[in-house]
Amino acid sequence: VDILLEAENVCYQLGGGRVTFCKSGKDRTAMAITLEQSMLLEQHLNHTSFESVVDHANLMRIHGTRIAIAEKNVGRPKYSFNNLQRQFMPKIYRPPTEVIDDMITSTLQRDTT
Repeated sequence: VDILLEAENVCYQLGGGRVTFCKSGKDRTAMAITLEQSMLLEQHLNHTSFESVVDHANLMRIHGTRIAIAEKNVGRPKYSFNNLQRQFMPKIYRPPTEVIDDMITSTLQRDTT
């Protein structure tokens, strides 16, 4: 995780561009994009709190444009993670529980989309 965050920072500091994209371009991508947006917001506001970064990222994950993209892709405003998968994700990439599916729905939807 640290190398991803450091690469983001180096690209940003050098004025470079980079792309974040997972296999389908929605779930893991959404977690990375909302984290990056939150980190940029914190830098702009001169805050450095880890908890604040995670809190703002989670607000974006619930109410931002990435959840709308997930809904367009799978027909419901949920990221295609279940609670078991969520437990093994680094804390900064974990979506809030209200925007993930239960185990059965997650598996069934994953296998049909």
